[in-house]
Amino acid sequence: MKARLKFPLAFGERCAARACACKVGARLALGLVLVLLLSACVGDLELIEPEPFSCTKRRLDVASGMYDEAKEMLRIHFKERHNSSLVIAYYLSQDSEALSKSIRRCIDFGEISKERAISLIRANRIFRRVLVVNMRDTDPYVMISILGRQYDSVFKSDIH
Repeated sequence: MKARLKFPLAFGERCAARACACKVGARLALGLVLVLLLSACVGDLELIEPEPFSCTKRRLDVASGMYDEAKEMLRIHFKERHNSSLVIAYYLSQDSEALSKSIRRCIDFGEISKERAISLIRANRIFRRVLVVNMRDTDPYVMISILGRQYDSVFKSDIH
């Protein structure tokens, strides 16, 4: 009786080993077919190589974009005489300067990007002086505090 019990177990073990080998072989064959198909198609697709990632270039582009937006807000102020556009320009200029200063943390920080950042920082500082001169109050924080009181109920935890 023991021989009868052993035979189906041994037979089942052999079948399981064959099934495992068949699964591995089928996966390997499927993988090879996919590789062959993809390698045949790559020449026809004409893949475009991506631009190399540049941390400093991206940050300086965004910072100069903010500076351009700030200049546009000053132009809007001269055209429509809205004081809020001066405050927005002041904030944009500060953010642009902060982003220009942050390129020191980039891996690809070099001499050219350093010169561009320095010139952008200087331009933002001069621009903020122009903004403060054009504000009704000599202290820009007076207008900012007025705006802060308007939005205090909306941003309870942010402005304090």
